[in-house]
Amino acid sequence: MNLDSAIARLGRLLPGYVYRDEQRQFMDSVTEALSNPGVTLIEGGTGIGKSLGYVIPLLLSEKSFTVSTATRALQLQLLDETMPIARDATQVGGSIGLRMGRDNYLCPRNLESILSMPAQGMSQHDIDASHRIERWFKETRHGNLWLLNEPALAQSTLRKVTVQDGDCDGRMCRFFQHCPYFRSLQSHSQGLISNHHLLIAEADRAPDDRRTRQTSILVIDEAHLMFDRIEDHVRQRLTPARFLDLARLLKASFEALDRDDVLINRLSTQCGSMVDVAGEIRTMEQRLRHLAARDVEHLRLKLERIEYFLDEMMQALKSRLGRSRFLDQAYDLVHELDDDTMIMQNRLQDYERTGDITTSGSHPEDVWASFARICRPFEHILLVSGSLSLAGDFSFVRHTLGLASARTVSIGSPFDFWNQTRAFCLRGSSDPAQSRDPSAFMGAIYPLLRKVKSLVLFTTHRALKSAEQLLAAEKDVDFLVYTGGDSNHFLKRVAARDHVVVLATKVFWQGIDFRQAGIRCVAIDRLPFAPPADESWSEETGETHFGGDFEDTLLPRCGLEMKQGFGRLIRHESDRGVFVVGDGRLMSMSYGEALRRWLPETQWVDTVEALIEFLEMSVSEENPKSVGRSKQSEGDEKHRATLGAVDDL
Repeated sequence: MNLDSAIARLGRLLPGYVYRDEQRQFMDSVTEALSNPGVTLIEGGTGIGKSLGYVIPLLLSEKSFTVSTATRALQLQLLDETMPIARDATQVGGSIGLRMGRDNYLCPRNLESILSMPAQGMSQHDIDASHRIERWFKETRHGNLWLLNEPALAQSTLRKVTVQDGDCDGRMCRFFQHCPYFRSLQSHSQGLISNHHLLIAEADRAPDDRRTRQTSILVIDEAHLMFDRIEDHVRQRLTPARFLDLARLLKASFEALDRDDVLINRLSTQCGSMVDVAGEIRTMEQRLRHLAARDVEHLRLKLERIEYFLDEMMQALKSRLGRSRFLDQAYDLVHELDDDTMIMQNRLQDYERTGDITTSGSHPEDVWASFARICRPFEHILLVSGSLSLAGDFSFVRHTLGLASARTVSIGSPFDFWNQTRAFCLRGSSDPAQSRDPSAFMGAIYPLLRKVKSLVLFTTHRALKSAEQLLAAEKDVDFLVYTGGDSNHFLKRVAARDHVVVLATKVFWQGIDFRQAGIRCVAIDRLPFAPPADESWSEETGETHFGGDFEDTLLPRCGLEMKQGFGRLIRHESDRGVFVVGDGRLMSMSYGEALRRWLPETQWVDTVEALIEFLEMSVSEENPKSVGRSKQSEGDEKHRATLGAVDDL
């Protein structure tokens, strides 16, 4: 089976499939990347069908691979929707494994404990639910609680039966051979579907020879989110969880080897106090901007206490290397913790200048090192997304991930955004302090919200709450508020309604598949600058005062986020959509020109009424083919018109 044959089969397998030259270009780019070792960045515009675009070449390569995506919901979408279609198209039948974090799996030990001796105060409802979970586990055996179809099951009940970092005994547990989490680690599938958080954590915790299945290919889907995920991870250096890992390794070694090793036993016990110290450090990090000088000194003393403990631990383990793999792993972890302690101490010395010791954005080498650890075991690394470049320039992503020599490919969207979209910016709100009040923003777009199914995104939870109260008071607009949880289930509720307004924070558009939701308007209240940058730059009013971190980091990140949000609008050649920004800085500030230029080419209008008129206009009245800006040739149109549409598979 070759690529041409697989594409031909797609047309027969999917009644609504659209052949698009752009998807073929995308597949060819992936195929070429799989034949050349190293890192390749592949940007594919909206409507290309990126998931099928990389999965089909992966299966045809017959090599082992890991795909990492942004969320659990997208993992399941890949496993349950994309993979079966791709396997039918390629006639490749290798098994595909699913990898999730530890807390997604049932812990047989905890379940047995609940059933044999319920905790004091545990309700009968929780006990009955535990029995249902037991029956489900006996039937399925996989133990992945994310797949448990019990929507009414309380999260508190699920937490009681999951695998927790702090109390897991690993190989020392009598349920180890049957533990769903550890069995998932032993999967021998051709392909593995993971997520960014897990990929990053495993890279830091495991040496290369114990990494995820030693697959030869790594595909990072939704790769525009990788920088944020890594940044969040490297900020959390001296966390309680890492000292719990250290204590567990020492305990396992103590049990497996010499129980008379008093020093190792004492250090294992001391790890408990280090867990508490790390917890205090993490709390202080989160509010460090508001600490007095004496609190900074208090933090310095805690770091010195950890440094002294780690030094003693390192000397003890160094003389015991080779006696146990647990001790060897503990030694590696102590080295990492010691390095991280030193880094935090150095940053604390610069506290008066930087005001923060946790912001890795000021220390790109941390992100580079973390991403290098992720890539090291793989021969081919592909970063795939609809938002990797700004006007075709990959410099920002290359710099933030340390990929100066990476190959880059940019494939445009098959859609005609100039004719299929309109954009509007609410002027007169260039002061971010004024735009914090969502009443003017909501009032301006209210006529639009009454007309079309809309997604309204807010940069703060407080603004979201205020908007919710405003719509509730009006009582003539149906709305839903996304507060977290299963996004797929939520979007099904959205898709089932002919007209609804969805309120959410801006992270909702990241890694969410809007294919069937029918959203025709995406509106954001403020420019999505990463906090606290929005505050620190809000006082700037000049045209040429921006530079440094703002132009190199904050502005490009904002541009990629806006580009990603804009891409939620159009999923088919016949779609129309409008994009609204409630922040006048987009028009009044010099950097607004760059942000507008980085978006897909669209027409900006001056009124909300113009947006409504555009959406009400029929496709036949506008006749997109007659406008010279269409990206599609007439021959392409005839070829594509023979089939329907499947958007993001």
